[in-house]
Amino acid sequence: MSLRLRLILAFLAVASLLLLVGVSSFVIQRSIETQVASLRSVGGIDLRNVDIEKVGLEIEGYWDRSGSFVSNDVEVLGGTRRPKLRGAIQTIDPNRQTVMIFGTPIQILPDTDFVDSPAGSGLESLKPGQRVEITCRVRDSVWDARRVQIRGVKASDKIKGSATSAEIDGHPPESLEIHGLRVSLAAAAGDNADSAMRRIEYATQMALALHESRAAAHDLVGRPTAKLGEVDETGGDPPAMHSDAERLLQAGHDFQRYLQQSYSGGESPATLASDMTSDNVWSRWLRPLEQRQPVLSDHVETLLRLAVSDSAEARKFLDRVFDPFISDELHPLVAAYLSEAEESLGDELRSISSRIETTTG
Repeated sequence: MSLRLRLILAFLAVASLLLLVGVSSFVIQRSIETQVASLRSVGGIDLRNVDIEKVGLEIEGYWDRSGSFVSNDVEVLGGTRRPKLRGAIQTIDPNRQTVMIFGTPIQILPDTDFVDSPAGSGLESLKPGQRVEITCRVRDSVWDARRVQIRGVKASDKIKGSATSAEIDGHPPESLEIHGLRVSLAAAAGDNADSAMRRIEYATQMALALHESRAAAHDLVGRPTAKLGEVDETGGDPPAMHSDAERLLQAGHDFQRYLQQSYSGGESPATLASDMTSDNVWSRWLRPLEQRQPVLSDHVETLLRLAVSDSAEARKFLDRVFDPFISDELHPLVAAYLSEAEESLGDELRSISSRIETTTG
């Protein structure tokens, strides 16, 4: 074999090796980018090219204290839609015959249809913290309840309807409104519930909500006996007891909201129970938390009632039932869920680091 031929073959071998290394590096790099993206996955839909005032929107997310509904997922529906809200009742105003959901007062009318309501119909069948799905009609910015569903309401919070205004230009923060109900679309370009970092956030917020529940409960029971809603002698602000009651209720609602947001893709506990794949390993913590959440709501109601009627019994209930339930049953589950999410994040980061070393080594 001539020297020239040997040099050509050697050159081809080196070129082939470089091409193989290049292709392998490209494949590994793409895999790394995919895994990084899975940590902060992009969800939602680009609404810039959609005439959103002429279509219906199905928006899943949660109510934020800043005064807006934060979306995790948005779907476009054909045709305009009347508003439909699915979530927990925040407050009830018997004088105005309204319930508040997502910061929006909704009028309960004499002809409002209550579907399969075990407690009858009308405002008296509803209570704060209760999950409902309400189909509404809006006239002159007034929301009227046309249909109220109480049974079989899913765990995820959702809004359906057609937007009445929007601020969408491709640059966050973006938002839209449905008859005054503000929806923030910023979360659609951020994390989703499958991200380990997002789960760490949810678990941390649940732990903070439980801590706030205990603090508010102790402050409430430690106040002198007074009727909720009572004003001081000067006719000024309500007493501190009323504020503590509101804190306790809000903490319970926050715990429920972050628990709902922890469901992968908005799945219900029943779905998680039937799908114990690696993606739904979180079920072992979410299912028992979901089962205990109504008990927490009942304990909150009991403590509020006793704080008004019998302070001594309220103290006993706090020490013997409320505190042990949170510290012995809820806190360990939340801590285990947080630990699982932290381990998952660590595994993902180690996998990414290993691939980076393979690429650069």
